[in-house]
Amino acid sequence: FIGPILTVIYFLYYLINPLVNKWWVNLLN
Repeated sequence: FIGPILTVIYFLYYLINPLVNKWWVNLLN
């Protein structure tokens, strides 16, 4: 039951992480 949930969370994290990094770079600069 928890396997697919972790897969979805990991997939969303993998997609969103670059956007979050760009946002943090813009915010810190």
